[in-house]
Amino acid sequence: MAMRRSLPTLRPIVSASVSGAGRMAPPSCSLRGSGCSGGGGGGRDWRVLLPTGRGVEGAGVRGFGVMDSVQDKIINRNTAKQEKQFKEQMEELSLKESFNLDDFAKIIEEPLDKFSAKLPWNKSREELQAMKMQKKVLEGLTPLQRKNPESIRHGHRQRIADRAGVTTEDVNKALAAYRELKAMHGWLSTRRKRKERIPSTQEELHVMATDPSGTMLMNFMKVKRSNSGKPSFAF
Repeated sequence: MAMRRSLPTLRPIVSASVSGAGRMAPPSCSLRGSGCSGGGGGGRDWRVLLPTGRGVEGAGVRGFGVMDSVQDKIINRNTAKQEKQFKEQMEELSLKESFNLDDFAKIIEEPLDKFSAKLPWNKSREELQAMKMQKKVLEGLTPLQRKNPESIRHGHRQRIADRAGVTTEDVNKALAAYRELKAMHGWLSTRRKRKERIPSTQEELHVMATDPSGTMLMNFMKVKRSNSGKPSFAF
């Protein structure tokens, strides 16, 4: 029986909020309505917001047209860079002959700031913490387990957790993250073998992943019953 799973959320990394007019807004600026909170709804906020004792609230942000132009160029350049990174990541995954925990580890074990800049996923603070935990779990795996993840049985997970200094729940979450990326690899490599297009943008990914006329991503995220009656993932 197939288990319903949501697609990985793939969004560009945008480090600043963007107003409806395409300008970067200060962190404290409300994007609801026509302007910043308290700005009178005039579109641009001509005030220079200064520290208030509760933290800097958009200090130094001005609404001059020249600044808007510079900010627009920065946003466009960042978007183009993120789209290029996304396409490269999809191509790289589709060309891999196989994908195991060693491959997963090569991604996770990169410095987190480099990893954050490389991948197209928009990472919150919680997601970055999750990546740190995944790195610890990988350190608790034996070389055999990293080469052959299918050898990891339910009873092994407590020993992995003990070696890594984490909980079995952390181990389960790390293995689930690996399985999702492995499913993405299987989907992309199958599309390449069938001479189907590889998504080059996030919009294409979501369309292709659910298009019944092509190879669907959900086909690689199935659940089957093992002899013990417990569900296990099949890729």
